[in-house]
Amino acid sequence: MSFSTTAYLTLNDGDKAALIAIRDEIAAYLTEQALSQDVLKDLEQAFDMHRISAPVVFNLDPWSTIALFTLVAERIPSLSFEVKGVGDLGPGDIWAREFVNGVAVFEAGPFEDKIYC
Repeated sequence: MSFSTTAYLTLNDGDKAALIAIRDEIAAYLTEQALSQDVLKDLEQAFDMHRISAPVVFNLDPWSTIALFTLVAERIPSLSFEVKGVGDLGPGDIWAREFVNGVAVFEAGPFEDKIYC
């Protein structure tokens, strides 16, 4: 089964160029998790200033997508951002996170009891 999550990211504060500084760390994380390196391109696209609030599709399940954005928030605490995800696993496959100072200050979903696999 393949998964996809459409993510909508809004950068509230910080310099998205800081993502370049942790690019190798993210690539290593993707390798450790047996995830495609294409995900790194998707992540960079999501943080591209010209695409703020434009959707980016990640070929990941919701939990892996959330973990990826959590890693970015932890490694670059100067970035404050919101991300909302909509997946393809059913009506409960929606979620949102807001990250400030490297931690999630708001979390909702995914609503596992409403996800159909």
